[in-house]
Amino acid sequence: MSACPSCTAENPEGARFCMSCGSVLEHRCPSCGEPAPEEARFCMSCGSVLDPAAAAPIAPAPALPEERRQVTVLFADLSGYTAVAERMDPEAVKSLVDRALRRLGEEVTRFGGTVDKYIGDNVMALFGAPVSHEDDAERAVRAALAMQEAMDEINTWTVLDIPFALRVGINTGEVLAGAVGGNYTVTGDIVNVASRLQSVGRPGAVTVGERTVRATRQAIRYDQLEPLALKGKAALVPAWEAIGLVTAQPGGRGAWEESPLVGRDDELGVLDSVFTRVNRERMPHMMTLV
Repeated sequence: MSACPSCTAENPEGARFCMSCGSVLEHRCPSCGEPAPEEARFCMSCGSVLDPAAAAPIAPAPALPEERRQVTVLFADLSGYTAVAERMDPEAVKSLVDRALRRLGEEVTRFGGTVDKYIGDNVMALFGAPVSHEDDAERAVRAALAMQEAMDEINTWTVLDIPFALRVGINTGEVLAGAVGGNYTVTGDIVNVASRLQSVGRPGAVTVGERTVRATRQAIRYDQLEPLALKGKAALVPAWEAIGLVTAQPGGRGAWEESPLVGRDDELGVLDSVFTRVNRERMPHMMTLV
């Protein structure tokens, strides 16, 4: 209950006008008694809740489900960072590297990928999670080649005669996608191999794993490398360098007709049987017409 300042009549909590004299009732804090504007949700004097709805917890956004996905993972690393950091103020180095990584991230986004994280002077990007496209592997390689082209622009930003170079590693395969530490990401051997391909690649090169090459060889030109000894891998890993585009525009599923039909012997047998029967049934009719 609250007392009317004009007639002292008791009124129910939340009443805006006195039910006895009609005077405007002041909105007061129930904890400290200080007046507060009608629109106030918290007391300006003691911070107590005035509007119970303001204290209601905000429901967290629903988490993406944990699932296995076919993903292409890209790692890009700025080479030359140490030499630049040695000769520049730390704040200037941080600003330069941050600007460079975000410029590289723009190419990831332009080709439909997602920047998973920035790690020091590295970018980790995903193509196929959380959003999938039929040509994610090709998008990843095109993004990587565009990132290499963007390095000319990035190197105009430093006042030193020490250009950055970029090493990119790409790998495709099945991963487990979901929340790790509250953030959506992917885990699996595919991720590790992509990181290793980047670390052993040449500055200025895009080093690609076998499954990525198989998925993109209609659209990307490659030079095959000697199999690589990667840290943590028992066997040598086949690898290629992407050296250019076959076509300027993404190919999508344009080359599907060149792929052989595999594992459909029963279905093809049924179609052949139906075709033979239809032809047999048509022959008498055709002879009658003649």
